[in-house]
Amino acid sequence: MKKGTSRKYTQKLLSPSSIAEGGHIMAEDKHVSPTVVESLMSEMKRELQSCREAMAADIKAQLENMHRELKNDITSLRAETKAEVGALREDILHKMDSLRNAHAQTAKEQKEMGGALSDVTDRLVILEKNHDMLTKDHKKLQEKCTDLENRSRRQNLRVVGIAEGIEAGNPSRFVAEFFPDVLGAGSFDTPLLIDRAHRSLAPKPRDGERPRALIVRLHYYADKEKILKLSREKGRLIYKGSPVHIFPDMSPEVGKQRAAFNQVKAGLRQAKIPYSMYYPAKLTFTLDNIRHSFTNPQDADTFIRANITHPAYKPFHYFIIIEAEPFNFLLI
Repeated sequence: MKKGTSRKYTQKLLSPSSIAEGGHIMAEDKHVSPTVVESLMSEMKRELQSCREAMAADIKAQLENMHRELKNDITSLRAETKAEVGALREDILHKMDSLRNAHAQTAKEQKEMGGALSDVTDRLVILEKNHDMLTKDHKKLQEKCTDLENRSRRQNLRVVGIAEGIEAGNPSRFVAEFFPDVLGAGSFDTPLLIDRAHRSLAPKPRDGERPRALIVRLHYYADKEKILKLSREKGRLIYKGSPVHIFPDMSPEVGKQRAAFNQVKAGLRQAKIPYSMYYPAKLTFTLDNIRHSFTNPQDADTFIRANITHPAYKPFHYFIIIEAEPFNFLLI
């Protein structure tokens, strides 16, 4: 706001000397006429009235000037504020449009992701069903393969402890003579018919190492069962001064399952408790005229420790006795 210029008032005032002089005159001249006094008073009133009117006019002019300036300033501020508000509005609208577009894009992507996620979920459900079905089929096929493999071995025997090279290049003829020598010639009415015999497929051991097992396939299943029965009845078998063991030939999977019971079976033998091992790996024994069966060696050990107080029974340590060749397990 511009500052208004103030007017300078010029007044015609009676100086003190003139007033004193007039008073002196009036004092000296006590016979001044009333007309002169009234004239002086009138003149003073006119001058005062003129001064008052001039001051009022000047104040009014200044107020009008200030009003115009304030009005112009308010108009200018209003215009500037309107322009700034308009620019701010445009900026806000532009940013809102950007946000709206970004939100629309995000909503579109979220919708696409939701559809993709739903599709992936559906596919995952189908894959899980297929996986479960394939797992069941695989388990069935594995069990069937294991069963077929063990059926193909049902006439096989595994002989452990025979020195390397003693068969002199003809293992079939050797085992045909070995069984009568170890189990007793009177135990067999007719010569054993051997389909084939060979060492296990492990590398040939060096001198001093444990010999490989002999795998023997008998022509008749009854001969195999008879040999196992005679072996159990005779107990410890000795051939040319060395202990030998005769076992049924099983697949590696069944061999592992049965070998897990080795410690439990050893404890049962020490406690003088007879037991049987059924295919594929089921331990059965009778205690207090009650028959018990176990497929888990840990469960069998827990039961025996809780019910057998024989000092010869030792706790289960979970180990497997394995031959020094792949997939050949010493089943006791």
